[in-house]
Amino acid sequence: MAKGSSVERLIELLGKDLQLTSREISEIIWLALERRKNPEDEVEQTEDDSPPPEPINKTPVSTQAPSQEPLISEPIGEIVPKTGHQSSHLSPNVLPIKVPDAAVIRHPLDLARALLPLALMGQMADDSEKILNEIATAEKTAKQSIPGKLLPVPVFESVKKPYFDLLLVIDGSESMIFWRGVTDELKKVLKHYGIFRNVIYGKIKPKKDTNEAEFELCLGKRERVCDPKEFIDSGGHRLIFVVSDCVTDYWHNGKMLEVLKLWSKSHNLAIVQMLPDWLWLRTGLGLGALVKFASLNPPHTSQDLSIKQVLIWTGIDLDKGVKIPVIALEAKIMRSWSSLVMGKGAARSIGFVFDSNSLTSDSPDSQTLLEPLNPEERVQRFWVSASPSARKLARLLVAAPIITLPIVRIIQHTLLPRSHTYQIAEVFLGGLLKPLTAITPEVHPDRVLFVFVDERIRDIILDGVPMTDSITVLDAVSRHVARRLNKSLREFSALLRKPNPDQEQIQDGIDLKAFALVQAKVLKRLGGDYTRFAEEIEREWQPSPTEKPTPLPIFTAETVYVDRRGKEVTRETINIPYYDETLTREIEPIRMMAIPQGEFWMGSPESEEGRFDDESPQHLVKIPAFFMSQTPITQAQWRAVSEAAPSAYASLPEEGRRLEPDPSGFKGDDLPVEQVTWQDAIEFCARLSRATGRKYRLPNEAEWEYACRAIPNPLVKESKPFHFGETLTSNLANYDGTEIYQQEAKGEYKKKTTPVRSFSPNAFGLYDMHGNVWEWCLDPWHGNYEGAPEDGKVWDEKNNDNRYHNILDNINVLIEDDRTHVLRGGSWYLDPLDCRSAYRVNYDSGYSYVGFRLALSFQDSSPLHS
Repeated sequence: MAKGSSVERLIELLGKDLQLTSREISEIIWLALERRKNPEDEVEQTEDDSPPPEPINKTPVSTQAPSQEPLISEPIGEIVPKTGHQSSHLSPNVLPIKVPDAAVIRHPLDLARALLPLALMGQMADDSEKILNEIATAEKTAKQSIPGKLLPVPVFESVKKPYFDLLLVIDGSESMIFWRGVTDELKKVLKHYGIFRNVIYGKIKPKKDTNEAEFELCLGKRERVCDPKEFIDSGGHRLIFVVSDCVTDYWHNGKMLEVLKLWSKSHNLAIVQMLPDWLWLRTGLGLGALVKFASLNPPHTSQDLSIKQVLIWTGIDLDKGVKIPVIALEAKIMRSWSSLVMGKGAARSIGFVFDSNSLTSDSPDSQTLLEPLNPEERVQRFWVSASPSARKLARLLVAAPIITLPIVRIIQHTLLPRSHTYQIAEVFLGGLLKPLTAITPEVHPDRVLFVFVDERIRDIILDGVPMTDSITVLDAVSRHVARRLNKSLREFSALLRKPNPDQEQIQDGIDLKAFALVQAKVLKRLGGDYTRFAEEIEREWQPSPTEKPTPLPIFTAETVYVDRRGKEVTRETINIPYYDETLTREIEPIRMMAIPQGEFWMGSPESEEGRFDDESPQHLVKIPAFFMSQTPITQAQWRAVSEAAPSAYASLPEEGRRLEPDPSGFKGDDLPVEQVTWQDAIEFCARLSRATGRKYRLPNEAEWEYACRAIPNPLVKESKPFHFGETLTSNLANYDGTEIYQQEAKGEYKKKTTPVRSFSPNAFGLYDMHGNVWEWCLDPWHGNYEGAPEDGKVWDEKNNDNRYHNILDNINVLIEDDRTHVLRGGSWYLDPLDCRSAYRVNYDSGYSYVGFRLALSFQDSSPLHS
């Protein structure tokens, strides 16, 4: 053997990479050579051998299901990939949707099973492909073996393939843009499940400048224009599926039916109808009589079918008419049709019979569903004709700020799991919606935006939508649009609440102002804080002409999210309004971040690792908007207020007690002040309030946890132990990093405080919410949340006066309060379990790990720029 020959390289590959023995390698090569032999070359045959089989000329083995083991076993799972419109299908300037869309065809495996009997009806033997018959090989080897030496004698046989080819002809009219996703998935189902020998593709294309009254037929992937006769297979082993909604003019004028008449004379033909059966008579199929077909024997063509029952008769000569079964993408209907083709006597399938002599019509009716009506009439007509599921889908769509096909499928998948694909058609062709832009073949169907024909239609239907459904729809649509704009949900929510004047209003085809205002309209119906949230959106996008709001500067940064191992999974850009409270020219001002109103689940879920009983029960709390200092108060800021020395405010006199100018154990201007008591923090707030005219205070406990979790959208109710996500690392916060919480690696224990802003902020732009120093809250300590308020106020059942809202006027009462108060956030000294968002503790004094930060109610924030 020549060195470097192909056989030598094959042996080296099999032995080295696959670690096969020399015997295994020789058997593989021998078997490959045996498969290349011509069966007619075999001359040795014992008298016990069976005669060679007759030559196979690709005629069917039988016309009934074979008794032997079927060639195609029943599938045990889906093999068709889930729909996910990838960026390769979009133009370069379109942002990809990074998550799979909801499935377009709900149960593709059931459809395949319904058609599976067609594959077993009669199988074709294909000489071009051989497989090894292991049983026959073993028997023949045993008979021909020389005593003491086993010589394998392989027996090959032709592969048996399904009897039918399928010609799949897809309508390419404008209305079929709704079904492009359906047809794409249907192609995969029909191709990948092995039901047909071959799947051949055809297309019906409207001719240009004919207003879709004329069409041409195309064949093959290159869409070669051809004559209808080229679709006919003389062998008789072809089925034809024509996939359409039958609403275009060439269906109503009968010209498409002329083609179907030709095909039905030679083949079993069926129309795969996109619309539900109760709408069929309003399409071009309404030209015929609705019947039930039957057949005692396998029909060779559609014309061989017999009419078992007439459902709607229009005076057509049924005996001479053109018979065309019509099927929907439902497993039960598909199964009935396939049983009919197999000739099962009990099988029935619905279809139409058309008058053979007068298929064409001079009165196209493709605009029947688009008659000019007022909004009330449109809704009433839709409600009368639509199915319950379609009415439910319409109710859900009115809560969607934008409407596209992916959003419709997501809503359907989430809230209508038992509905079907064709119910989308009922809504889109029910006279309620219209495309916002012209539809062309080049337009990707999932990028078409739809709007209500009249916005009053939304208002009419919206009253009947349950509150919980509206919230779910808004959340699902917001998530989808955020991904489409390549933003996180938090970023998108922030954009709607506080639009950036420098950003374009229309992004990736989405009108953000229209989205925001529709969202506000839906939220207003929900009442309570949802109404206030909606009014805030409306003020931002449609400010009153008399209002002249003072714009706040925007703080921009990135926040980080990690998984259980502490590995970064994503980063989000945040844009949060703020103002600076200047103390002196020499030190950094106190930056106050605007925390939006919202609601959240306060406390920890029972599933949270390391939770304590005082963190329960979880309860929903609604938080009004407020300001919160971006960092704990630093030592430099503390000195500016606590020292009886000149500052930006000349001097800050004592309000109720003396403050130690330098109480901290760890020294540094940019380190957080520590070793301050609750009363010390209250005195600081009172002095600063006197100087600025704004009612500074400590955050209450509910505000602190809400701000820590940083959930900006009241529709989002997520709960993670940390605002960073599943766990904490010493790259994210200052704590005892040698202790682990989940599966993160051990980190650093610094054993002291660190400068503020040393780590990433949360989604509200707040730093050091986990670790560094404990932070005082206004609330006196409670052992759990039984009876806790749900309005975001201080929990002090003994004092319901204004003392916490106006620290300055109540300073003497407050500094005499010797109860223990709540601390939040953990510190440099503690492990990550004690730095969780929900963790709480009570102290009655200040230590080297206790500090604080400021809060300010929105109504007390004026004047901001005095």
